[in-house]
Amino acid sequence: MLNQQLQQFLIPLNSAKSSHKIFWLSLSLTFATIYSLGALQQAFSGEYVVQDDARQHVFWMGRFLDPELFPNDLIADYFQSVAPRGYKTFYWLFAKLGIAPIFLNKLLPLGLSLVTAAYCFGVCFQILPIPVAGFLASILLSQNIWYQDDIVSGTPRAFLYPLFREFYTIYCANHCCRF
Repeated sequence: MLNQQLQQFLIPLNSAKSSHKIFWLSLSLTFATIYSLGALQQAFSGEYVVQDDARQHVFWMGRFLDPELFPNDLIADYFQSVAPRGYKTFYWLFAKLGIAPIFLNKLLPLGLSLVTAAYCFGVCFQILPIPVAGFLASILLSQNIWYQDDIVSGTPRAFLYPLFREFYTIYCANHCCRF
């Protein structure tokens, strides 16, 4: 009896039941948040703590708040010229709202991690409509991205995971996963 209840909870016969999907998705997002807490704790441990790659790719964005910052600085000019347009626009929009780019860079990994976990859950659920499978895939991806410096950097490569998942979600919805 207990075995059947456990099986029904993990692999419901009616996979479209939204309460199961919401539960496993929220659990996936909870684990993604837990994984990012260590990075947030370290990022906000001091005023002058900045991630390695952010020192190169984000420091010049202080110009969005103060246009006179780094005058005649060739390094700042170089990193400003090679930054992708969408990346610059993203930080510029938040700078116009009064949020400093370095502060945004410290918060960004949490948001990117949550978006990535949600997309991963959705893609897995489209392929295999069992909520626990989406949860496991999301957990494995979250662990993997926090073992690397990509998402924690807040640089253009940090946007790879959520953007890739979005394109894959669109592709699956339009081509491969029509049941």
